[in-house]
Amino acid sequence: MRDIIETKEDCAEQQYAEMEQPDGRLKCFCGELFAPEDGDVLSPDPWAMPSCPKCSAEFFKRNKI
Repeated sequence: MRDIIETKEDCAEQQYAEMEQPDGRLKCFCGELFAPEDGDVLSPDPWAMPSCPKCSAEFFKRNKI
């Protein structure tokens, strides 16, 4: 039987693979393409996906971070 950590790891790997584009960029949930080094993770969750700079800036502004 799989534990919750294995399940979350598999889900995160699958989600990242779906975000990854042939040219190495990532596709944000909003549809924007961005370089992995330009993205930000918006959650302390170790399996959280990165977001594009636009979504990150909006999140940080909205949450006054």
